[in-house]
Order: sequence, then structure tokens, then C-alpha cells
Amino acid sequence: MFQLGARPVIYGLSGNVNVTDMPDGARMIASSQLPPLAQYRHVTYNPVSPKPIDWTHEREWRWPLRNAPALDPNDLPPDIDNLPGLELDGPILNGIGAVVKTATQAERLICDILTQVDRGDVDEHRYEFVLALVSIASMADIRDREALEDAIDAGRIDLAPYFAISKDRAEELSEQFRQLVKSVEEKAGPPESGEIGGCWLWITDNEHEMPALLRCNFARVTKEGNYIVELYEYSDLRSLAQREEMTLKLAERLEGEHGVHATYFSVLASDDPNGVPFYNGDELHNRKYYNSAMTPTITKVVVHQSRMAGTRLSVFPITGISGMGKAPPLASTAIAGTPRDRLCVRG
Repeated sequence: MFQLGARPVIYGLSGNVNVTDMPDGARMIASSQLPPLAQYRHVTYNPVSPKPIDWTHEREWRWPLRNAPALDPNDLPPDIDNLPGLELDGPILNGIGAVVKTATQAERLICDILTQVDRGDVDEHRYEFVLALVSIASMADIRDREALEDAIDAGRIDLAPYFAISKDRAEELSEQFRQLVKSVEEKAGPPESGEIGGCWLWITDNEHEMPALLRCNFARVTKEGNYIVELYEYSDLRSLAQREEMTLKLAERLEGEHGVHATYFSVLASDDPNGVPFYNGDELHNRKYYNSAMTPTITKVVVHQSRMAGTRLSVFPITGISGMGKAPPLASTAIAGTPRDRLCVRG
């Protein structure tokens, strides 16, 4: 953690601390007492006051954000690819465990993690598990050091099975999919003229095994996190609108036969799926994909020892709804709050 920028907190300062309340809500210590860049490390310490303040038993470390958070959490960031957050994508970290409040948050976070892996941003060993706190019967279970591992192991969602699809199974799924596309093409009737452009099948559920088509080079993940599948069997003479209608029929059959939801994704006058203008079926209800519309959250980081995998890094929210976003996933961690907000590492 030290190599990543985390530092132990500073419990108290020599002499009386001069604090100024800033207009944005932050409380700043005089720079003559503590440099501004180090103030995130300060923790009040007064063990002899009528109501003693002593947090030294926590042996806390803190990890600063990658950029200053927005003053208004509802403001759009100026650079969507460089959101305030933690540098979780560095090569040092592996076996991260993410702890969230609800099962819904866990589902959305898993969606983002799988997207990062399938897009090639991180390897499949970066994140080891996701744990929803609702799966723990008593919060005391994670405060008791001896029971911590048992509580985590009982309620965690192991991510390894998501990457365990064999090459043979991937090839089998690929062949089944290709036969479906051929069937739709054969029943589509004569080609219709009209606008040109690229059209793909967009698989919106990346937790299903069908995204294994990536392993057979029939699918890819766009910059925005769309799992799109090439439809080579379609005639190039067909208009963009006709291929969109055909892809909707393909999506219906795919859901009926394989239980995976999908729709069309197209780009007018371009074969680049990252181009504009793009069009797709109505997926605004898909909260796993459009989870960046949810309220961002402050997160906490905890490092603990594991019997199974050595040291683990756990990331979990203090308040709000996880809004990890799709461009890039996990980058909007700790986007809300004042300069006093920080990531905590408790040892």
C-alpha cells in the first residue's frame, strides 16, 4: 500500500491546531502547522480531554484520491476518462475484494469488473470476490477479527467461475450462435435498400456465458463497455434499418433459446462501433449497464489477511449507491464529498 501512495495517519499535532472552515465545507489546518497535501492524514487526538478522543487503536492508513472530487456530486466531470478515484488498475494490486452494501450493488459492480477484464483493461486475477453486507447476519461478525474471514468466505461472490468457461464450450456456443444468425438471414427475404452503416448484436448481460464468444474472436467490448457480436452471415446488400430489424429477431431467439438478453447496436455510415451517431434498442431500464446514472459514493479500503489468498484489499462504500460507471468502470470511486473525504486503510 505504501508503494501505491497510502500513508499512516498523523494522530494530533504539536500545539493548538488552527482550523479554518472553508466555503466548500472543508476544514483546513494552517499550512504552517501541516502542509495542505498532507492534511488528509490528520486525525484529531486528545486523550486527556473531558471526552477523550483517541483513535490510535485503529492504526489507520489513508490513500488519497487520484484527483480532487467535484464540489457538487451531480456535476459532470470535465474528463470522463480521468475521474477522481483510486488507482486500482496498477500492476501491483491483485486479489482485490470489493465490499458493497446491497445485492443490487454487488450485481452492478460484478458487471463492471467483468467489462474491465473482457475489454483487456485488467487481468482476471485483479478482483477476487464481491461481498454484499446484507449477506452477513451480524455486523459484529466483521468487527471481530477472528470471525472476519469466516464471514467473508460465507457471503462472498467468487469471481473465478465467471472466467472458467473452457475453449471447447466457447467454440460450441459460437457454432450455435452462428447457426442462429444464418437462420435469421435465410428468413429475412430480399435485401432492402437504404442507409448504410455497421450493425451488431449487443449482449447486455455479461454475466451470461454467451460473452465467451470473445474467445473465438466473434465478439468484442467497445470503449463504452458494449459487448457486441459480429454478424458476418448478414448480406452486405441489406440496409442498416433492415439489419437492425433482423438483429431484434435474432435477439428474441437468443433469449428464448439461451436465456441471454440482447438487442441491436448500430452506427450510421461507419463500421466503427465506437463511432457516432450510434443507435440501439431501448435499454434505459438496464441499470447494470447504465449504473453511472446512480449516485456516486465514497468508498473505504481495508487490507486484511486471508487464509486462502494472503493479503487482500477490500473496497466498500460508506454511504450512497455505488455508481461505478462504464467509462471506465471503477473510476468514479470516491467522486463525491469535500477535500476531507479520503480512503481509509485500517490495519
